[in-house]
Amino acid sequence: MKHFILIALVFLMNTMSKAQKGSAIVFAADAPEIMYAGRIDFTNPAKPAFCYSGVSVKTLFTGTELHMLLEDFATGDEKTTNYFTVIVDEKVVQLLQTTTGKQSYLLVGGLVNQQHSIEVFKRTECSVGGVAFLGFKAPHGTILEKPLEKKYRIEFIGDSFTCGYGNEASIAAPPAGNPGTGFHSKNENHYLSFSAITSRALNAEYRCIAYSGRGMYRNNTGSEEGTLPKIYLRVFPDDPFSVSWDMKKELPDVVVIKLGANDFYPESNGDELDDAAFTQTYIAFVEKIRSYYPKSKIVCVTGVSMSDSWPEGRNCLTRIQQDVQKVIESRKAAGDKEAYYVKLDQQLPPYGEDWHASLATHQRMADQFTPFIQHITGW
Repeated sequence: MKHFILIALVFLMNTMSKAQKGSAIVFAADAPEIMYAGRIDFTNPAKPAFCYSGVSVKTLFTGTELHMLLEDFATGDEKTTNYFTVIVDEKVVQLLQTTTGKQSYLLVGGLVNQQHSIEVFKRTECSVGGVAFLGFKAPHGTILEKPLEKKYRIEFIGDSFTCGYGNEASIAAPPAGNPGTGFHSKNENHYLSFSAITSRALNAEYRCIAYSGRGMYRNNTGSEEGTLPKIYLRVFPDDPFSVSWDMKKELPDVVVIKLGANDFYPESNGDELDDAAFTQTYIAFVEKIRSYYPKSKIVCVTGVSMSDSWPEGRNCLTRIQQDVQKVIESRKAAGDKEAYYVKLDQQLPPYGEDWHASLATHQRMADQFTPFIQHITGW
């Protein structure tokens, strides 16, 4: 009888061992081997939540496949469906469309059983919807390791052009085409925005705080509520009770500010911008950024979408250049030697959605901007 029981126990242990080897293992979101980048709410470490485009989750894994566990809070229509770019071993392998609720997503499979790098990068902005990362899932035996952080860090602050609004579309100028399409989240590719391209060209850690329609002094609606300076500290910009970001947590080497186009936009409807108020708000915001980042280089950018011909007679491009140059002059007067101004070339057709920059224009912007950053930093 004892002999029979012993045989039964051995059989049961072997069966359990095989089941374990064939089962999946879950790496919780707070596993130390996982690296996060961007504005994220870690109030619940097992469920870090975020919404900004450019937020990414990275790890190194030894194995053949990897799944992501995610809760998506977006509503899932053509304007509110989230998309992620999946990068494995420095190559884009998948455009991942996520759905409302908790789901498991296959990120990559069929790999050689060796170490691989993976990054899951949010392509869509906060207006599309927030998400919570719940961990990775993989076959039993998979091993994770935390990646090394890059030497330099760059932070971009901007609006729809920085978000990559509509850049996957390619639309001719009238009369051949009509760029006034409205927004579709499938066509927003922040991974191929000029800011993200620039950061990769510089081999720098990337941080982005950008929101379509938001301005420095007022938004494209003319409202002074929820402008970028007013939401800058929020992890969830549309939530007035959002947790605030710890500004001592990640200090960038370079901060890039590209704001102002939305401040001027209401002039197309006859709502004239108060240039003095715009300039003073800009000066105050840069002063605040300097207080957070005493050693960072601050770069203020204009150009691309604005011109002196529209709205007719308003000379918006000339005015914003003059206004932003006054901001830089104020920094120099304060003894700040690390404040810079850059004007990027005006965009050309084809256009993205709603007259935004196409992928081709974003690449040209990055090609123009990257050498400037290299020049002032020596990277």
